Amino acid sequence: MNYAYVTTNLIDLNAKPEFNTERLSQVLFGEALKVHKETNGYCFVSQSDKYSGWVDKRFLYFIDMEKYNNLLTNKNYIIKSKTAELIADDDYCPIPYFLFYSTRLRLVESGDNFQLSYPGYPSVLIKKEHIIHIDEIEITPEIIKNECMRFLGVPYLWGGVTPFGFDCSGFVKAVFKRYGYKLPRDTKDQIKVGSEIDRGQIEKGDLLFFNRHVAIAISNKRYVHSSISGAGVRVNSLDKNDFNYRQDLDREFKIARRVIDAS
Repeated sequence: MNYAYVTTNLIDLNAKPEFNTERLSQVLFGEALKVHKETNGYCFVSQSDKYSGWVDKRFLYFIDMEKYNNLLTNKNYIIKSKTAELIADDDYCPIPYFLFYSTRLRLVESGDNFQLSYPGYPSVLIKKEHIIHIDEIEITPEIIKNECMRFLGVPYLWGGVTPFGFDCSGFVKAVFKRYGYKLPRDTKDQIKVGSEIDRGQIEKGDLLFFNRHVAIAISNKRYVHSSISGAGVRVNSLDKNDFNYRQDLDREFKIARRVIDAS
């Protein structure tokens, strides 16, 4: 068994060790991975939640098990901006220009900014305005509603987990990850989280599950989701009298679950 972390802002997690293959998900900067095998310049890896696939080896930095375990447990900051610029002394430093929303980081305070603290990584800074310490996170149903609305218009991307493109479960995972919740990656697993509630009891922040689809409620009837047929992140409704009612999703509604109070 080998171990590594991601050195670029995100990499695709693929179904096969090929460039032109299905994207299962994406992995953000700094995430610690178990590396099971390698072929054709790709590594078969698993994330801490056991989600697995193939990634491009060029964007991994290999570490020992002690450093791997340390990265899993000592990342206490989360990026709250959609993107966060990185600052390096050398313009030609081989780093990404920015990191993405909901990336968890290991940082050391450095003057008015914070420095990334990763094995073998260059001296790079990130501004305080882009990050929040996990102990300072506040979460309420209203906060989740407002957070969802920030991403209206973001395009749909199969396997996407960033504001450059979300799929339905990637959107849900990213929003809740920003507030310290570690939800599973796929809808079929997210549906097992939290406590079931009746349709008439739906409130802001609840998860709504349909046939192979998930959304976040922003009221008793309306919800935000990343929809391939709706051209990305948008608001729709369960109320047939609402202008943005989706009859197809209403018919496919399965269950609602409350995550915030159940954690």
